Amino acid sequence: MFYQKNKFLINLGMIMIIVIAMIIFIIIPAFKEIIAVNREINKERVALEQKLEQGLNLKKIQIELSEIQDKLGGLDRLFVAKGQELAFVTEMENIASADGISLKIVSDFSEEPLKGEEKIKKTALQMEISGNYQNIIKFLNDLEKMPYYFNVEMAIFSLKTNALSAQILGQIYVKN
Repeated sequence: MFYQKNKFLINLGMIMIIVIAMIIFIIIPAFKEIIAVNREINKERVALEQKLEQGLNLKKIQIELSEIQDKLGGLDRLFVAKGQELAFVTEMENIASADGISLKIVSDFSEEPLKGEEKIKKTALQMEISGNYQNIIKFLNDLEKMPYYFNVEMAIFSLKTNALSAQILGQIYVKN
């Protein structure tokens, strides 16, 4: 009986030693490796999320850049191209003729550079128009509809012998 009891305790001790050895030599290192792999996976996940976010930001920036370039193309059309000032004046004269007013342009087309902008220059343009009220308003409306930007600085209206006349001082912008 004592032998049986000792044999049982010896077997139990051996099993405990084997279980403890398995825990120490197999389970704990495997658990540490699992924790290390989990940390690496989390680091990779964070890095991939950052790369994905940067990629999405890059795509968003590319879309915004494309939109801005489209808008800049529209802005470029607002300026009179260098050497096309005569075409601009001719177009204004055609509008005046179509609207039934007389137009006299008084300008030397001297260019003044804009501050901080080398390619765009402003040119003073003074014109004298005369006709009836409705025709002058129609001309000014048609002038505003032109594809070019004409900045009116001053307009003086006066009534002369049954006709309205106006002196308009403004600027056009010429792009090299």
